Amino acid sequence: MAAVVGVERVACLLGTEDPAALRAAILEPEAAGVVHLPVVVEQVLDRVDVGLLTGDDGRPPTVASINAEAGVHHVVSEAGLLRAGTRAAHATMLAHPYYELRYGARGLTWAVGDSSWLLGHTELTTAQALHQVLWLSRLLAVRGMPSWLMEQHLDSLTQHLEEAGYDPGVLPEVAQALRDQRAPFVDDALMADAASWVADAVEAPPAPQAGWLVAAAEADVLTGLISSSTPVLEWFTDPVRTSAHDAAALRDIGRKVLDAAGSPHQPRRIVSPEERHDWAYWPPAGRT
Repeated sequence: MAAVVGVERVACLLGTEDPAALRAAILEPEAAGVVHLPVVVEQVLDRVDVGLLTGDDGRPPTVASINAEAGVHHVVSEAGLLRAGTRAAHATMLAHPYYELRYGARGLTWAVGDSSWLLGHTELTTAQALHQVLWLSRLLAVRGMPSWLMEQHLDSLTQHLEEAGYDPGVLPEVAQALRDQRAPFVDDALMADAASWVADAVEAPPAPQAGWLVAAAEADVLTGLISSSTPVLEWFTDPVRTSAHDAAALRDIGRKVLDAAGSPHQPRRIVSPEERHDWAYWPPAGRT
């Protein structure tokens, strides 16, 4: 399992599945000149070594086979699913450079582990899967990853599963449920407005998509997922990477989003009964 995921991670970083190129990169990662490759290869070899030492004890595989820091939550083990999940995680990271800028190679390791866990929920009901995804979304949001990014990651998983010939099950419905939870307060149009405000007022954004991410952080506060947008805004306004002028502008944009958004009691858009998902599962108790 660790070897399957590891080789796929290296292939994604190299942009090739050529066996000779993969072998050379694993044997001499520094020589490849690819950002993060030496760290990723070190992580992969560590997990493979641990797998060889512990062997197959008959218990279900856990995310520790991929990420030693991620606990012992059960994950899928089918090679094709693992490869698709790894490609989806890599694609999500490329689509949102904020991940790499903030979390580096470690962020990709966690994203791959989360993919392998999320793939274990495709055959649940939408409500059951949403119950679990909301738990993970909150955990990530308090670490600076708004649930809008989870929407994007679920879309990426769906795409890569379908491309590999797998049924994504309820994952598209769960992604839509997250959008339906966010949109009455901060819809895509308001997020695009925030992006325009950043373009107009911020001279050097610390990361691409800054407006979308600030708006998404405020959305999570309005939906009740987390209590503060600080995990995102604190990073974006840190003087290490942001001028005082830009930090003030970004905070102002966060306030403008809140002013334009619907409040918890007066949403920007009324959700119809047909769109409403079962929110009675919130807050979820934890992962299965």
